[in-house]
Amino acid sequence: MNTRLRLLGTVLAVTILFVPVMSSSVAAQDNVTIEFMQWWQPEMEEGVFEALIEDYEESHPNVNVKLLSMPFDEVRSQLLVQAKARNLPDVFGVHPPYLATYLENDMLVPIEDYVENSDFNVDNVRAAGYEEVNGKHWTLPVTTFIYPLFYNKSLMEEAGFTSPPETLLEFKTYAKAINELGPNKYGVGFGFSTSAPADAFSTDVMDWVYARNGHIFKDGELNLTSQPFLDTLIFLQKLNEMGVVSPGSLAKQHSKAMEEFAAGRLGFLLSSTAHIQIVKNRNPDLDFNVAKVPVPMDYSGQGGTRVARWDVGVSRDAEDKEEAAEFAMWLATKGPNTKVAMASNSFPSNAAAKPDLSGKPIAEKAFEIKQTVRLEEDFIGKSKVTDMQRAFLRKLPQLWNGKIAPEELASSVQDEWKEILSE
Repeated sequence: MNTRLRLLGTVLAVTILFVPVMSSSVAAQDNVTIEFMQWWQPEMEEGVFEALIEDYEESHPNVNVKLLSMPFDEVRSQLLVQAKARNLPDVFGVHPPYLATYLENDMLVPIEDYVENSDFNVDNVRAAGYEEVNGKHWTLPVTTFIYPLFYNKSLMEEAGFTSPPETLLEFKTYAKAINELGPNKYGVGFGFSTSAPADAFSTDVMDWVYARNGHIFKDGELNLTSQPFLDTLIFLQKLNEMGVVSPGSLAKQHSKAMEEFAAGRLGFLLSSTAHIQIVKNRNPDLDFNVAKVPVPMDYSGQGGTRVARWDVGVSRDAEDKEEAAEFAMWLATKGPNTKVAMASNSFPSNAAAKPDLSGKPIAEKAFEIKQTVRLEEDFIGKSKVTDMQRAFLRKLPQLWNGKIAPEELASSVQDEWKEILSE
């Protein structure tokens, strides 16, 4: 009898010893780390995004969000490298014109699979851009940006102007006057480098085309020989002939041109409203603002501007896809959406979000512009966007140096784009 009791006691003791060990193992399995690669954090007000992530972690105690932040210029290249190694981050920011490339490389899972089984109200983001590509919805829109004309108020006033240019003729006049203020002062800067991400075509070329109500695709077909596009090439060529473009623009990335503007050396720059904060961070004393992109003198229609978004998607390599999707959806909900938009001088994609722009005069002006122009982006859903843009940028020096006419350039680029799209 005593022997049986002793055996029973031993079994109970062993059982008790193993209970906490097993509980600890289960708890460890419940802990989830979500890697989130994006370029957003560097373009937001300092500390805001980190605090937002901390809020999420507090409300989801088993989740740790690891931010992988880098400049926009580097994100696409890094994601493609990691896709080949099959170790993509769980969640990553998506620049919509790159979506087709990411899908070609099988980098995303459809976000709609998780949206449909959640209480997320997708109707609140449909208008901002919940597009269907290849029969599926892959990403959620978080914020929207426009690409207005940034202008240096101090340089403009020193050159004798009190309000930003509204027409292309005024723009050339202003740029020439600013260029004559002295050394290291230039009318306008561009970033036409062919290095990744090579997206200068979308900003430094297409913004002028959209302002004229032009497009490079018409009814799904290439439209580079249209008059608005040809007129834009003529305009850019004239700026170079006038000597008002910052030296080295053919070799610079857009980020370098933005640094020049922040340093007070440029009168004008076309850029995203997301870069308002970067300029402020680089030079808090710079007196600048934003305006509509100038239009031809005889143009009477509604102006246009390039629009971009910060989208978010879940990678095919995510180990905990449900948790990753829950985090992605959270970013697009009213509260977080409002905070991200306000801290990045953008506009929330969630229709229920109402950011308070009081005390932010530049963001207020950007919002005013957004309400009065057409919002355009011809590359959404198109494949091989970077290859097409790089093909144009490789030929641009011939136009810049007067070796080829605008009509020849447009025709040549259109032929090359057709080959790229047929591959």
